[in-house]
Amino acid sequence: MAIERLNLTNVAKFVDSLFGEERGSQNIIRQCNEYAGSETGNDIAAVWIPDEIDVVTMLTALKATWLEDGLVKGTCPNSDRLLMQFFTKYIKRNKMALWVPMLKKHGTFAITAKGRPFNPPRYKVTQWVKFPLLDTSGNWIGQGVQAFLKLFLSGAHFVVMHSRKDTGVKADDFYEAFKSSFPSGKTTIGHSHYREHKAKGLDRSPVPSLFTGESYPAGISEESAPKNCPFVCAMIVDTTAWKVMGFGDYNTFFQLEGWPGTYGAGMGLKGRHGKDFEIHKSTLWNVSTYGLSPYSEKRGTAVFIAPDTYEVKPERRSSMGMPKYQGALKMESWFEPKSIVI
Repeated sequence: MAIERLNLTNVAKFVDSLFGEERGSQNIIRQCNEYAGSETGNDIAAVWIPDEIDVVTMLTALKATWLEDGLVKGTCPNSDRLLMQFFTKYIKRNKMALWVPMLKKHGTFAITAKGRPFNPPRYKVTQWVKFPLLDTSGNWIGQGVQAFLKLFLSGAHFVVMHSRKDTGVKADDFYEAFKSSFPSGKTTIGHSHYREHKAKGLDRSPVPSLFTGESYPAGISEESAPKNCPFVCAMIVDTTAWKVMGFGDYNTFFQLEGWPGTYGAGMGLKGRHGKDFEIHKSTLWNVSTYGLSPYSEKRGTAVFIAPDTYEVKPERRSSMGMPKYQGALKMESWFEPKSIVI
């Protein structure tokens, strides 16, 4: 793919080069739809848009910053350092671990996007693999940190399990901690995660994304990268269940998207964000700035950040395959049941 080679002094040009014609190419869609899966904890599924050498450069920079608790200067842009520092402090303070579902392809299912038929893969979760992030002395475990960052860069959907109803353990509210750490953030008017679709017979609860979503960083509002563009240029954070006036029991989700919705392109209905959403609808893979990931709440394949003492136990009775949690206690309207084998 003809893209700008990343050298850490040209992040803006590098990012803009990823939004060319090949971004929505049938080749990328084919790679997603042909992914056969893995039954081991060694394969974090992802289809990358940049070349591998550039992905490694980003992962190396973010990991170096992470391992120094966000204090390394000159390794990556400032807002990325602040975000890594937030992640590390939250995970250490609450003694969190990472859980990832391993996927194996079981045929395909039919889906239509923009009037065109597609046949994305149907997956079965063969096992849930725990990636410890901290050892008993509180030191970072490199394999776990690497897995976290690879999932994050490729667009995986993270659920932070902090509801005591789910884990039985007291943990800090990730959503409120994030808002407190970045008080000048940008409010997202709406998004397609955990929202009401008014499907007959399914959940009709209020839309949790109504003016509660947080977009990070706050300063990107155009359809091109700013001069000081960071690696993380389209992160979204919100609750998994309804929250109003400080009330409500919920967990928090976050993920890296391709590009934030901008007013100049119809608040995400068009432009870079809208085009990525069309790719998502044709594959049911999440689309980030740098890649695509099959780890999505709509497939029941979200990844979890949870207290280290919590053990992921998939709840088959919910017919969604993944563990029940505040925000996904039953078959929800946003879930695509044909995409997963329970």
